[in-house]
This record gives sequence, C-alpha cells and structure tokens, in this order.
Amino acid sequence: MHRLTGEILFKAGKILEAEESFKNALKILNCKLPRSSVAQSFKLIYEKLKKLHYRSRQFQIPEKRKLDRLHECINCLSFLWKINCMRGRLRSASLAITMEISLAFQSTSPFKVCTAGKLGDNYCLSSDFTQHFGKSHFFTPLVLHLNAYLHHLTGRKTLAQDLFKEALVLCEKQGNLLDQKWIRQSQVDCSGACSHTPAEWSTAVLSMPRWDQA
Repeated sequence: MHRLTGEILFKAGKILEAEESFKNALKILNCKLPRSSVAQSFKLIYEKLKKLHYRSRQFQIPEKRKLDRLHECINCLSFLWKINCMRGRLRSASLAITMEISLAFQSTSPFKVCTAGKLGDNYCLSSDFTQHFGKSHFFTPLVLHLNAYLHHLTGRKTLAQDLFKEALVLCEKQGNLLDQKWIRQSQVDCSGACSHTPAEWSTAVLSMPRWDQA
C-alpha cells in the first residue's frame, strides 16, 4: 500500500511525501534505510562489499512470497534513488542503488540486475557532473531522460512519458537546446510514433545542435 501511495505521490510531483511513503514501505518489508549520514556511510560500505560477494554467488530462485518482497523492495529503492538524485543527495542515491543491485542478484533476475546496474552507471555520471561542475540541478533533465528510458524498457511507459515531459519543461526553463532535442527524439521513439532506419538516425544525429550552440 505504501509503495503504491508513493508512486501516486511521485507522479503528482509530491516528492517529499512520496519519499516518506517509500521509506515506510521498506520499513514494513524489513529493508530499513538508515537516517543519519554516519550510519548511511557504514551501510554503504557494507552493501558494496555484499554486492561484490553476490556477483560470484549462485542464488536459487526464491519462493513466490520472498520474490514478491524482493520486487517490492527493488521498486521502492529505484524511486528513492531517483528522488535522491533529483535532490542532489549523492550518498543516499548511491546507497539506494547499491542495495537495489544486491536485491536484484537475490531475485535471480538478470534483467533486473542489468537495469539496476544501468541506474548505478547513471548515478555515477550524475555524481561526476556534480563534483566537477557543482551545478547538479542543471543536469536534472539528463537524469530524468535516462530514467524515462529505463522505465520504458521495464514496461512503465506512462511513467516514462511523464518523466520525458518533466525533463522537457526543465530544459525549456534552462534554455538547454541540446538535451531538449535529444529528449524530444527519445519521447517520440518510445511512444512508438516512428521507427528510424540507420540512415534516419544518422540524419537525426547530424541535425543536433552543437555544444557551443546549446
């Protein structure tokens, strides 16, 4: 119930309320997140070590009840990763995605492991941007764009389109022409309105504005 409430609140733009709902859901699922920064740091180290151990371990397919619990936790952590990235809380985002990857290994789902891994790569990209430029808010459209695409891959097409729209609004406010054109292209492609041939993709890429014009 808390997870569904969190998704509804997130789609409505009520990020803080959504975050609390996802955390409550994880608490009920016995997957509680630490609150203090010190506890988060220790938990992050522990989860990274656990993830490394799980890479070489063969898990048996869990029973349905446990599998359902793992999927619920993975969904909640995915949203919390997104929220923490949007709010610039990189340690919390890193903890959420690391926990998600560990749970994905336990679920014995290669697709979920792959998806969580891609989310982790996106987090690292966002983190590098923040460390080098100190303007994480400027790159929020990029984070939303990547998340929209991943949600499209996992079948959440409505949520993906909502994220595309949110990213485009931010690009418009920032005057970010380059990301705006890429996002619009992805939005059209994911909506199934068109299917590009390789030649058409080449034309689309060449028509993108240069970095110094964006």
